[in-house]
Amino acid sequence: MTARRLGARVAAFILLAGSYLVLAGATSGDECIAAVLTAAVAVMLAEFLSRVSGRDFVLQDIGWPRLIGATLVTLLRDVVSVGAVLASRKPDNGSFERRRYTDPDGDPAGGNDQQAGAGRRAILTLATSLPPGSFVIDVMPAQRELLVHRLARRPASSGH
Repeated sequence: MTARRLGARVAAFILLAGSYLVLAGATSGDECIAAVLTAAVAVMLAEFLSRVSGRDFVLQDIGWPRLIGATLVTLLRDVVSVGAVLASRKPDNGSFERRRYTDPDGDPAGGNDQQAGAGRRAILTLATSLPPGSFVIDVMPAQRELLVHRLARRPASSGH
C-alpha cells in the first residue's frame, strides 16, 4: 500500500468516525467505540472492494469548484433569508400540523419490541424531515402523532 493510499484511508477513517459522532450527538465512551468500529468496517470494506475490483474509487470530472461554489451560494442565500426573517421580528409564516401514523404492531409504545418501534419512529421522523420546508418537532407515540413544522412557501411573484 502506497503512502498516498494509506493517507487516504486514514483520512476517510477520521472523517467517517467524526461524522458518526456528529450525527450521534454524543461523545460517550460507547458512541466513540461505535464510531471507531463503524469507520473501521467502512474503510476495510472500501479497501476490500478496491482490491477485488482492481480499481480505486476516484471522483473524476465532477467540477469541484462549481459544485462548492453553488453550495456556498445556496448556503449564503439561506442564511440571509433566515436571518432576515429572524431580524424582522414578525411572526413567521410557518405552521404546525399534527400528522398521525400507524404502528405495525398496533401498540403505541412500539409493540413488544420497543427497540424496533423506536427504530421505526426514527426512520419516520427522518423521512418526514428530509423534504425541504418541513421538520419533525416531536414524536408522540402515545397519540401516534408527529408534530411537524411546515415552512410556508412565499407566494409566487406576479411579475411586476
